[in-house]
Amino acid sequence: MYMESTGPLTINPHSLNLKADLPVVMQNLACAINSMVLCIFTTYGIVPRFIHEMNPNSPAHRALTAVFEHSGPLLRLAFGAKLAPLVWFEKWLTYITGERFTSGRLQEIGARIFNLERMYNLREGLTAADDTLPDRMLYEPTFRE
Repeated sequence: MYMESTGPLTINPHSLNLKADLPVVMQNLACAINSMVLCIFTTYGIVPRFIHEMNPNSPAHRALTAVFEHSGPLLRLAFGAKLAPLVWFEKWLTYITGERFTSGRLQEIGARIFNLERMYNLREGLTAADDTLPDRMLYEPTFRE
């Protein structure tokens, strides 16, 4: 939700751009970060400060938002790559453990955690019927005229 609606760069809630890519990347990242017993809010520090300080009505901010909205393939590539540690918690894990942690590796770890949680829920009797959003989110309009 942070990157979709409340972060410094927000995507159009009525557009399908990034609707598949962003939640998967963020859910896997959240699972990996939570497994490190870190506060999820500390991860927002990966967004450069200048973006937070931009005027949301400026042409530069609108242009950056448009690029972000159309970055699905790039997002998958960046978070799927196993090149080098990019953000602070990847570097932190690499230094602490002596093993190389990258965004791609954290995505794999997070996906495994997420899938394990799903399998546990299925074992406990939850079904696809339970896997839905509340009526308020599904049927109420996002704005009123």
